[in-house]
Amino acid sequence: PASVFQIIDHAKKWNWTTRQVTELDWSQGSKNNAAQAYLTFCQLLKIPRPEDINFDKWGRQPQKIPWIPLETEIDQLISGSLRLVATFLLVLKETGMRCGEAIRLLWTDVDLEHSLITMNKPEKHSLPRQFKISGKLIAMLNMLPKKGDKVFSVDLRTMRKRFMWQRNRISEKVQNPRLRRITFHTLRHWFG
Repeated sequence: PASVFQIIDHAKKWNWTTRQVTELDWSQGSKNNAAQAYLTFCQLLKIPRPEDINFDKWGRQPQKIPWIPLETEIDQLISGSLRLVATFLLVLKETGMRCGEAIRLLWTDVDLEHSLITMNKPEKHSLPRQFKISGKLIAMLNMLPKKGDKVFSVDLRTMRKRFMWQRNRISEKVQNPRLRRITFHTLRHWFG
């Protein structure tokens, strides 16, 4: 999206009215960003806020129902992935954790004897919580190398790259393009 300064320059250059600026073909998120940037710009320069633009309307994001894959599709993805990514996906599926929470899991947070995972480092002001896990997940966790304190020895960026590569390969192999729509956060929506 164009910056506020570009919008102002274009408006001066072509004598746009504020009505024409508001009718540009932007996504709702781009409109929200532009509105917030322009309001901050007005505050910074201590200029009056234009009354003919409804900035509050631009600030509201429309709500959409998230896309939820079938459980069989998630299971296809898990079974076709390599060990580390498959274990990560199963943790996300069974717990509904955010990917940032799961990647920070420590071996001390995993109680294999009682089949529990404790989330002590939640994100986005969530509360710490515990999850009961399946025997399959316990077996997969036991197969991972215990190189350090963390369960998953890679960072989130690396995990995401590996996942996307494997997801695309599996999608082609099983001829199911819906698999390409599955992300780490999709598993959180599925859990919910």
